[in-house]
Amino acid sequence: MATTNTEQLDLVESALLEVGRWTNRSPELKAIDREVALRSLIKGRELPTGKTLEDVVAGTWPGDESDADIEEALKMRDAA
Repeated sequence: MATTNTEQLDLVESALLEVGRWTNRSPELKAIDREVALRSLIKGRELPTGKTLEDVVAGTWPGDESDADIEEALKMRDAA
């Protein structure tokens, strides 16, 4: 952690330089960075045909279910 004014100013200057580097990237560099970022994402499962994300995510849980109840419901859903 920076303790002196000089160290704090050095950190601010370093941060500003980094922000400038990211905001002033060329279109080519932005495309490369975007591709690298997208490749690093974990691919989820495909949505079932005719279903929206809300259909799949939203549930009708009463709020008093146990972990075992939830696990059983998820197993039944995955088996379907």
